[in-house]
Amino acid sequence: MFRFCPAIPPDTDPIGFSVSLLAGIGEVFFVETGSGVIHIDGKEYPLLPGNCVAIEPGEVHEVVNSGSTELVLTYFGLRVEKSG
Repeated sequence: MFRFCPAIPPDTDPIGFSVSLLAGIGEVFFVETGSGVIHIDGKEYPLLPGNCVAIEPGEVHEVVNSGSTELVLTYFGLRVEKSG
């Protein structure tokens, strides 16, 4: 489970977001509470309670708590092996 603090003013410590690129790992985020956005390869998607987001291996993504309360996500990663 990940917890992201509420949105913070610009020009302050950037706690509350995460940028990730994990080779060979698919990721899944489930929003428990709070609200925010996730950027995936330059596109923005809402994070609201009950939303589930899957990230393909190699997709650059960033989670941002844009709300006024803590954003709580359940997270898991899955190793993806290419058959061949």
